[in-house]
Amino acid sequence: MVSSHLGNNRIIKNTILLYFRMILLILVQLYIVPVILRNLGVADYGLYNVIAGVVTMFSFLGGSLSSGIQRFMSFAIGKNDKELLNTTFGVTASIFIVFSFVTFLLLESFGSWFVNCGMNIPAERIVAANWVFQFSVLSFIVNLVTIPYNSAIIAHERMSIYAYASIFDGVLKFLLAISLSFFSFDKLIYYAGFIVVISVSICLFYIYYCKRNFEECRDIKLTWNPEIGRKLLFYSGWNVVGVLANIGRGQGLNIVMNLFFGTLLNAAHAIALQINGVVSQFISNIYMATRPPITKLYAQGDIGGMWNLIFRSAKITFYLLMILSIPAIIEIETVLSLWLRDVPEYTSNIVVLMLMMTLIETLVNQLISAFQAANRIKRYQQYSSTIILLCVPLSFVVLKFWKMNPMIPYVISIALSFFYVLSIVVVAKMELNMSMKKFLHSVLIRNVIVFVIVFVLVRVLSDLLDASFGRVVVTFLLTLLSSAIMIWIVGLDGVEKAYVSNQISKVITNIKNNRIHEKS
Repeated sequence: MVSSHLGNNRIIKNTILLYFRMILLILVQLYIVPVILRNLGVADYGLYNVIAGVVTMFSFLGGSLSSGIQRFMSFAIGKNDKELLNTTFGVTASIFIVFSFVTFLLLESFGSWFVNCGMNIPAERIVAANWVFQFSVLSFIVNLVTIPYNSAIIAHERMSIYAYASIFDGVLKFLLAISLSFFSFDKLIYYAGFIVVISVSICLFYIYYCKRNFEECRDIKLTWNPEIGRKLLFYSGWNVVGVLANIGRGQGLNIVMNLFFGTLLNAAHAIALQINGVVSQFISNIYMATRPPITKLYAQGDIGGMWNLIFRSAKITFYLLMILSIPAIIEIETVLSLWLRDVPEYTSNIVVLMLMMTLIETLVNQLISAFQAANRIKRYQQYSSTIILLCVPLSFVVLKFWKMNPMIPYVISIALSFFYVLSIVVVAKMELNMSMKKFLHSVLIRNVIVFVIVFVLVRVLSDLLDASFGRVVVTFLLTLLSSAIMIWIVGLDGVEKAYVSNQISKVITNIKNNRIHEKS
């Protein structure tokens, strides 16, 4: 029986492993971004991100299929049905062969045309842009091959392997950033080519591990089961809408900024996306660690345990994001000036607005795992995805009449985020009979109260000091301390407080026992 208790040993272990991975990757990212920006230059850095973004827009299909594979493999594992698990992976392999071929044709036709005819690229960089595009396509296809194996690792909750692969990826990107300064060849082309090498290396690692450890991955039988295939494609088809909306918002706004303001604003957008992405990856660790067991709980019929795990992990994700975001929002200009030598204009404003948008949506994002577990994603995707994607056409239309303010698209995105939250909550009540009262009392109200009090308190106290690195440290420590106090007073219920107290007691007892053993 998979436990829904917050203290589930495997969930805690996997989450801790993912956080060690993330801390290391953040340190690498903090180093390599300014190095890459300095070596490529603002214009080429923006050019790479906007072209890679064109390819990334096609990844919505792979991303949705990945989510579907994880869901159905986790469901089969929860049912302890090996035959269903083997068949699911075989059907998945068949689908991806067809999908990779079709995606390649789409990228080489529409994508190539758009890069050469539809984008605002300086004439002297067209050749380099085409090299970048082709390398990005190749890297993308390799990443598609990786998806079924990556999904198997996550479904089996082998997060340590996922962590090792990500660390290996980070080390290779660190070496790439270092090597840029030693090449006289076009650095943009070299950078894009090395990304392909990294993708191939990670892909081979995943394949090797899965074939050695998972029976369904050893002797893959390409097969087609109409029932499994229909369910997987139905799930993935509706999930495409959600993934497309999120990618469309990020990369669509990138293209809108390019059309109205050029590549310099693309650089600011790219840096803001990376900062927001790094912060968001902290909470994605909790999603990754909890969603397989949530699906397994549903497969075993433990609906009450499923909702308990969802609500508690939803609070944890928001509190963690809050602790990271508040210092970033308050001290963003100081952090950027210390981190980057040349900060593109508007970067700090874009970062703040993106973080606010992410905070708002994190209030309800863990509810999505319930829709996925129950395979009832149609209605929630229809409403929430439409709301998210609306920011791109609305931004385009508004900028046509008010081009002077590049912050408009991000303000529109924040406004739409409130409607996104409402849509998720309402549909969860309608489709899954979620207790609205319990969600509001246990999650939403507590989260909002804690955030408002902590933000106002830290803002007032930090303004008493002059801007400096020291104030950044003080702001973070104030956020950490005030968050801990407010989360304990307001954020946790009685059961959660008892659990935390019990865990602290265990840690203290273990420390005392270790000291006794050392003395003896």
